[in-house]
Amino acid sequence: MKKYSITLLILAIFTLLITSNIVQAQDVAKESDRGTLSARGTATQTFPPDTATITLAVETQAKTASEAATQNATKASNVVNKIRNLINTKQGDAIQTSRYSIVPIYEYTKDQRKNILTGYRAVNQVTIRTKQLNNVSNIIDTAIASGANRVEGVNFTLSDREAYCNKVLAEATKKAQEEARVVAGVLGVTITGVKQVNSSCGEEYPRPVFRAMAGDVAEAAAMPPTPIEAGDVTVQGSVNVDFFIK
Repeated sequence: MKKYSITLLILAIFTLLITSNIVQAQDVAKESDRGTLSARGTATQTFPPDTATITLAVETQAKTASEAATQNATKASNVVNKIRNLINTKQGDAIQTSRYSIVPIYEYTKDQRKNILTGYRAVNQVTIRTKQLNNVSNIIDTAIASGANRVEGVNFTLSDREAYCNKVLAEATKKAQEEARVVAGVLGVTITGVKQVNSSCGEEYPRPVFRAMAGDVAEAAAMPPTPIEAGDVTVQGSVNVDFFIK
């Protein structure tokens, strides 16, 4: 009797599993048979940047590596100290060394037909991040006058990228919904749900034009202030939605 009860229990569980799998398969089949309508929405907005990143460098050359390093350290320290007086660390501004190198300099001689060591080059690159966009020109000119002789680049960005992307994606989603509503109305079908959604967001930053390199300190001081225009940051979002219809 006990063996008979166990057999019945096993059969009941087996039947339940088969039934459950059949129901799931039917649900999947029903979903795959449901009609869909694809719509795409895009949106583009421009925003004023709130952060500037300035990359500068001090490059020195000397007969020995130690001389090049010493000269570079003196000039770089002067540049960093002057810039620190222009930025506001309480607002998140910062300056840091982003690259440092000392490399040998070789010169090819035709007489000996080989490269001859002529000296060493030291490069100290610093990166400044500031929210004082109206002070970018002053920072660059002060750095050049203090000993920086290379301006690697200036970039204007948005500090809270996610917040701006959310605004653009919200607009793009509404456009996708409107497109789907119009198409569904013309076709005489009804939107019943969402099958899947894919979204993307990207920025296009302005590329300012500035004086890329300066001569000596006297020449830099005599030159007019470097014109820097931040421009706007363009943020573009795209949303692709597959809707269920009936």
